[in-house]
Amino acid sequence: MNTFKILLLLSVLFMVSCDPVVEDKQSLGTPPTSVSFTVTDLGDNNFEFTNTTQGTFIHQWQFGDGGTGEGTSIVYTYTKAGDYEVQLTAFNDGGFATGTDRVTVDEDLGISCLTLPELEDLTNCDSKVWTLDDGEGALFVGPNAGETWWQSAEDESLARPCAWNDEWIFFEDGTMIYDTKGDLWAEDYMGFAFECVNDGDLAESFAPWASGEHSFELADNEGVLQISLRGLGAFVGLPKVVNGAEVTTPVDGITYDIVEITNDGSKDVMILEINFGPGVWRFRLKSE
Repeated sequence: MNTFKILLLLSVLFMVSCDPVVEDKQSLGTPPTSVSFTVTDLGDNNFEFTNTTQGTFIHQWQFGDGGTGEGTSIVYTYTKAGDYEVQLTAFNDGGFATGTDRVTVDEDLGISCLTLPELEDLTNCDSKVWTLDDGEGALFVGPNAGETWWQSAEDESLARPCAWNDEWIFFEDGTMIYDTKGDLWAEDYMGFAFECVNDGDLAESFAPWASGEHSFELADNEGVLQISLRGLGAFVGLPKVVNGAEVTTPVDGITYDIVEITNDGSKDVMILEINFGPGVWRFRLKSE
């Protein structure tokens, strides 16, 4: 057999082997002709969206503020007031279609773990009690965070039991309650000889440093998380330490840097720092 015949035979075999097999095609049906859903206002900026499109099995939502979700019925929380166009894309065997509706949110949600995730460490997204930590250095002062002028001793809580039983309770809604348990540490500028005294023994000018309810705000300042207390007499650690000074009367607001909030295996530990002018004070607190 000559070369031409061999090539011709191979060509025929190749065309036969590559002959396409025609199979029966199964119709997938048609996409939804329309998409519908209900909207239920649950209050507190919560809305429930429920698909009512028949014959669909995948439901993808876009809530108009950048939020998305998937499911037949879904509850979504808006954080900001405004008008939002909600879009549902519903799928069946034949494809998909979309439908839209509008919702109106009357007011901003306000402070919460949803709007400010950093609140979780501080408040547990509910409330969280902080007290001065045990051990050396719970109270610290120095020219900077690495050099010490003075720090509380290992057993300082025995010398100042009325300071170590104080509670600072932070709530998710931005409320802070300071509870002295009826007594507090009072120094010479308050008219006492560095001793524990009852709240009721304070002169009127110092009374705002006793138990009370205040507010707070969290903010990121160039990468440093800060907590600002609002309200006359609000403080953490020592009342005399404020931004840029040590004072002898209560002030309306103080801002602390949150150095860290960690867990040492048995409790949460928070370190607050404040620059009072010539140096820094640090307060180490715990939550169990």
